[in-house]
Amino acid sequence: MPSLESLCYGCFSEKGNQPVCRHCGYEDGKKLGPLVIKPGNLLAKNKYAVGRVLGKPGGFGITYIGWDTVLETKVAIKEFLPRDCAGRDTHSLTVVPHSREEQDVFQDGLVKFLEEARTLARFDHANIIRIRDFFEENATGYLVMDYCDGINLDEYLKSKGGRLSEKSTVAIMMPILDGLREVHANSFLHRDIKPLNILITRNKLPVLLDFGAARAAIREKSRSLTVVLTPGFAPYEQYQTHGKQGPWTDIYACGATMYYMISGHVPPDAIDRKNGTVKIAPLMKLAPDISKKTNEAIMLALSIDPQNRPATVKDFQKLLPITVAGTIPATEDYPVPPRPVRPTPVKNDNDDLKVCPLCAENVKRLAKKCHYCGHYFDKNFQQEMVQEPPSVDKLISSAYISFFAGLFLCGPIGSLLAIYYANKALKVIEDYPSYTSKKGTANTAFWLGVVLTCIYLLLLFIYLVK
Repeated sequence: MPSLESLCYGCFSEKGNQPVCRHCGYEDGKKLGPLVIKPGNLLAKNKYAVGRVLGKPGGFGITYIGWDTVLETKVAIKEFLPRDCAGRDTHSLTVVPHSREEQDVFQDGLVKFLEEARTLARFDHANIIRIRDFFEENATGYLVMDYCDGINLDEYLKSKGGRLSEKSTVAIMMPILDGLREVHANSFLHRDIKPLNILITRNKLPVLLDFGAARAAIREKSRSLTVVLTPGFAPYEQYQTHGKQGPWTDIYACGATMYYMISGHVPPDAIDRKNGTVKIAPLMKLAPDISKKTNEAIMLALSIDPQNRPATVKDFQKLLPITVAGTIPATEDYPVPPRPVRPTPVKNDNDDLKVCPLCAENVKRLAKKCHYCGHYFDKNFQQEMVQEPPSVDKLISSAYISFFAGLFLCGPIGSLLAIYYANKALKVIEDYPSYTSKKGTANTAFWLGVVLTCIYLLLLFIYLVK
């Protein structure tokens, strides 16, 4: 029986006294942010040892690889830590709300987190992550799950060139939908289905992760916190304070995930679609080889009005083509790639770098947001980012108005203003992917302004030469 000290905290394989694990490349002694539990700490009366962070820390919790010291097996340990309303005590592992007002928000979320764990522990489905244990410690909650070795669906898609065939998409999502039927049968919702929350194991089994009941509870109670939803995958009712949610909410997210898998494009944000500022392209236009049946099923699931979507998961499955569900088709076209060894981070001895307190990655000192985990260093900047995005339509309209004004009235002033407004619109489009469909129009306005400016400069040159 290997001692805990001889195990690697990156993969819990035996590594002896070596500083770098030969199995996964994890290096001891990496500097950690104040929110991350130091590897080697023990929880639940020494039953579980904490290892490295799995993936990137989310806004509502941190998931670690762990070691069950009793059964001597790997586990995944999720800690409830909504970073917008709580942090960690500097002298202990205790989680502390930021203020008295946020104490109530935190407690409501914690209650939901533990209730969710209790509910999920009753499920025994191959395509739903299995809950082994849950407990309270350090003034917060912990959820112990099976450790599944694999990559998330988003990574899997990228390894396949950004999209999958209709057959592979249905083969992956059918078992996920089967698991979701069991969830809904117990009057429970997932609320956050997206590619990042679907794991493809090394055995090619799709597994649904990271249920969002605690997130929903915090969104309902807090007025100051960001509504943490994933644009493109969240239906319109989730953006509403009192929007009625049900199985149709998860069905929309499943439809959006399948749309993304087949087309390689994230669907437009539900709010923009509801406001009429952008329309969703029929899936058949982006993937002409898709069957009419699958196209209609997915587009129906993506209806803005919940009443137009399939009422139940079973109804949605009936609309999809029949396939042998369970695992990805065993063809050489869709192998699960080996997990890459994570490179050792650069030591923070450069004055131009700082360490992110959440994921401990090195980022530029002047950065306002960590590009690894999304943590905001500047709260004021975070509030700016969660405000309603600027209207691209107004900026583009201003650019065209300026262009025509420059063409017929005010000369180069108008053309320069056209360039200014079009460039501003392009920057907004870059920050808000839901506006991607406007990029072509903004580009046209920009280059019209450039061409008109060049014409005026040429005329000025000719005039001066004469």
